[in-house]
This record gives sequence, C-alpha cells and structure tokens, in this order.
Amino acid sequence: MPALSSRAATPQVTTTAVPATVGTAEKAAQSCAASGATFNDPRGNEEAQQRIIRMTESCIDGSPPGSVIRIATLDITFDYITDGLIAAHDRGVRVKIVLPSTQADEPDGSRLARSLGTDVSQGSFVRFCYNGCHLTGVMHAKFSLFSMSGGASQVAMSTSSNLTPWSAHNNWNDAYTTVGNARVYAAYVRYFRSLLGPRRNFRRTYSIGNYRLWFYPTPVGTRRNQLYNILLSNIRCPRRRPTVVRVSTSLWSTTMARAARRLVALQRYGCVVRVSLQSDHTDPLIVEILGRGHVPSRFSDVKEDGRAGGSTNSHSKFITINGRYLRSDVRSVTTGSLNMSRPGSRTSDNNMIWIGGQRVHAAYVAAFDDVWEQSVGIGSASGRQATRTRPMTTREQLAAD
Repeated sequence: MPALSSRAATPQVTTTAVPATVGTAEKAAQSCAASGATFNDPRGNEEAQQRIIRMTESCIDGSPPGSVIRIATLDITFDYITDGLIAAHDRGVRVKIVLPSTQADEPDGSRLARSLGTDVSQGSFVRFCYNGCHLTGVMHAKFSLFSMSGGASQVAMSTSSNLTPWSAHNNWNDAYTTVGNARVYAAYVRYFRSLLGPRRNFRRTYSIGNYRLWFYPTPVGTRRNQLYNILLSNIRCPRRRPTVVRVSTSLWSTTMARAARRLVALQRYGCVVRVSLQSDHTDPLIVEILGRGHVPSRFSDVKEDGRAGGSTNSHSKFITINGRYLRSDVRSVTTGSLNMSRPGSRTSDNNMIWIGGQRVHAAYVAAFDDVWEQSVGIGSASGRQATRTRPMTTREQLAAD
C-alpha cells in the first residue's frame, strides 16, 4: 500500500444534524449536498438518535424520477425507509436493494419484494443473498448510493449503521458521504453490481485522491494481509511526536489477536493508543492481551447504573491515525462495515473507506472521545464481570450485525 499524505485536499466534514421532519426534495438537497461525516447519539433526543437514518430518508425522498437508488444493508425495519423506497419506485426512480435472505420473510423485506420484485434484470428489485452474496459468510455491507438527490449527484454513503430502530436508539454509529466524486461513486456501483451474482471472491482496492476503498470478501492470503493488520503494521511511533491511534469496533474475535498484539507493541514503542469495545462481542483473549499490555481500553456498553454490559453501545468500526504512517505524517480515518474478525474479510461482504485530512480526523476523534467518556474500563470490577467467558463461534461472529 503506498504512503498516504495528509497534504492532499481535505474533504469537507459536516456533523450537522438532519431534522427529524425532513422529507421534501428541498431539505433532501441540503442533507445530500455536502461530503462529510455524520454521527448519531443513542442517548440524545429522537433527532440525534435517528440522524443517520433521517439523512438516508432525505436522500431517498430527494431522488427524482429516472434516477437510481442502490442500498446494501443487513436490515431494514424502519417503516418510513421502506415507505420512502416504495414511493420512490412508484414515481419512477429505479430502486435496487440488497439484503440477506433472512430478511425475505420479515415485514419490511417482504413489502419491498412485493413492490419492487426480485428480478435483478429489472429496473427495480430486491436481491436476497443466502449467507453472503459472494461467498459463504454474511451480507454485511452497509452503503447507500444515489445517482441524484435534490441538487446533488453521485452520492455515496458508507456507514456502520443498519436501517433499524436498534441501530438508531441503541448504537453509536457513523456515516461518511462523498458527493460528486465520479470515481468513488463508480467504485461503489461496481461493487454493488458484484453483489448481484455470480457467487465468487471479490476483493478490490481503489486509491482515489484522498480516499482508499476496500471491498470484500477475499478468501486468500494470511492474517497479515487483513485490512486492520495492514493499517496497524504500517504505523510508526517516532519519539519526537507520538502517533495517536484510536480503535472503535463492535466485534473483536480471537482470529484477530494479531491486531491486539500489534496495538500492545505500538503502546510499548511510544504511540498513544485507545480502544473502544463491546463486552459481549469481544473474545476474552483480546481483553487479556490488551489488559496485560496496558493498552487503555473501555467497554462502550454501559448500563444506566454505570456498569458494563448494557444494551447501548458503539457499533462503529473505525481507526483514526494522527502521526507517522509509513514515511508520511497523516491524520486519517478508516471506517465502514468490517468488524475485527477473520470471517468478516474472508467470507463476508464488507466495505471500508480511508479518508485523509485534519477536519475529518477531528470529527471522528470527537465522536470517539464522546463515547469514551461514557464507557467503563475493561480492567474495572464492572468490566471484568462483563467480559465474555468463552470465545465467539464462527456462527456468532457472522450473526453479529
């Protein structure tokens, strides 16, 4: 992977909330017209909780006849998202949706299938993938594409969020949107088309200006070439200015122990490292490695009484880097749908994006720190009590959202 520089043009970052009443084409143009980062807050009011979902809704509602909507996600259970997609189809938008086959018999999945059909050769359809679309894992990709919405074109939104009330009301999530970038948009469209079949390995990596894109699965290679291992292995810790690394993940299995050990090494070499985890979806070996290595780590799933193991947690999957990466000084974010698990990259459908730049880095650091301040240390009495007692099975890793 080539050295990345933070001197490249910095994407505009916006964390402005999308009003809960959004729905007109005019408001859709406002929310779909600027590239940047968006975060929800499950402990905020309804507007803060549904910020990412409402932004998606406004992009749907702003799509004019003749345009194309493409969405790949694990789950859709918000009625107003389903209503909006059906209404878009009815007014002449080509609506193309990819979901796991588990959603075919669910209310929103079956409604979409009845309205859009399931024939992928048609203008609108729902494609239900059995296990993964490419291989035998799970359809875990999370992105939305809009050829036009209001005054914007070629909108590509990568996110950690599913289109569900649980994702809005119980999870911290993030989304990153590019607008008008033809090459980024085309890369996502190509990956979306690959989700339609035939079933085969699909790993593509794109370098596009200040962005890097990765699409999965890839069943070949070793643990060393898993994305998180690549990113962490390229980080350097110069003494003059310590590199700062923040990791947020909603699942971390023993199959990715190498990444945990690398974080321990980075901490020992002088980097500043922080890790945000979920207690129920982190294998005990990972907790042990981070704890023994004295890497500051916290569980984001905290109950109202302050103990770990609550139902509100961080669902984001990102790494921020501020400092030396290979031979360059960078401020960057890598985010998307990929968890810290080997099946996630080897057999499941996932998407990740690297964004370089000071403003986007600052936005993600602020989001990380907000969750961090509300979290519990893994070495605290509450953290130890909440730690899993056994590793996750492959089935459990694939079932995680």
